[in-house]
Amino acid sequence: MNLPLNSIVAALICGATLSACAGLGAGVKSATKEDDKDPLFTYDGRYALEVDHPGGRQQLTGNWFINCSPRKFRNIFSVKNSEVSYKLGEEATVKGYVDRDGRFRLSRVMDWKTGVSGGIASDGQTSAVVQGILRDDVMSGRLLFAQREHSGLGCSYPITYEKL
Repeated sequence: MNLPLNSIVAALICGATLSACAGLGAGVKSATKEDDKDPLFTYDGRYALEVDHPGGRQQLTGNWFINCSPRKFRNIFSVKNSEVSYKLGEEATVKGYVDRDGRFRLSRVMDWKTGVSGGIASDGQTSAVVQGILRDDVMSGRLLFAQREHSGLGCSYPITYEKL
């Protein structure tokens, strides 16, 4: 499963001004450890990940807002032995584990810096995060471009999953 090039480019544009992309919302707060992966492999299979969001202004913290680019794409990925992998960026594939409740979280520090009007946010470090819950009754998640300076908040997009 790959994040399309246009999504990466949009993220770069989004990150170029800190009127750029916001909030994590409810979801998976940390990656599943290998010891906590689903031992029954309940969620193994092929899935479609879909994002369809018009973008717009999102609040970070306090008076900080970012303008997020629209995103629309659908990717296919697999879970095998409770391990999920996703290509975040052009080169790096990030792997993680699905827990007993179908939750997973993958993240990668990106090569680019998030800017603000007038310069770069303190260190500008931004991570791409894909998280979700693959249980039949939930099948949802978030794509987030998290900014360290803003407690991990950034452009946030809802994800829907479909088991194929």
